Amino acid sequence: MNKTYHRVGPDYRFDEQVTFHDIKETFGLNHIRLGSWVEEDEKRKAANLIFDSLADIPSIKHPLNQRLERVFTTTFLTHDGQNSHEYVDRAVALDHQYGRQYFSNPTELMARAFEACIESYPEISNQYLVNETLSSKLADAGGYPAIVHRQQIFSALIDYFEPLGEALGRE
Repeated sequence: MNKTYHRVGPDYRFDEQVTFHDIKETFGLNHIRLGSWVEEDEKRKAANLIFDSLADIPSIKHPLNQRLERVFTTTFLTHDGQNSHEYVDRAVALDHQYGRQYFSNPTELMARAFEACIESYPEISNQYLVNETLSSKLADAGGYPAIVHRQQIFSALIDYFEPLGEALGRE
């Protein structure tokens, strides 16, 4: 990589050398793969160029992002946003009880929260779609959000999905 590349923009790295691990962590990438033939010097140069290029891409601000963030914070954090919600703490306890990480997996937490909100919503009744979030071994063990928490999560979900549905309906 003897070619010199020029860019104009902020110095995001403060002239520091970054690694591909830094790129993955900073930009939320799952995997970066380089060929074994790429020399170390070329890897270092490429890492800096890629980091700067990704940092130059403007983030897209969308009003629904804040609403979606509220869904997650309502589900995972206490009202003040400082600590994990007791629903999350109970899921961690279930993981310890069963000896594996499953119940506290964020995807599983959200799936159970969504399921619980649907079952607790009085205008929907579909036992094929959802059931046993109110009365089951898992419910008794704290595997689902409490009723008040369900109402808070449901409110956040509606705040997200209502404008999304309206926007899609206009398309």
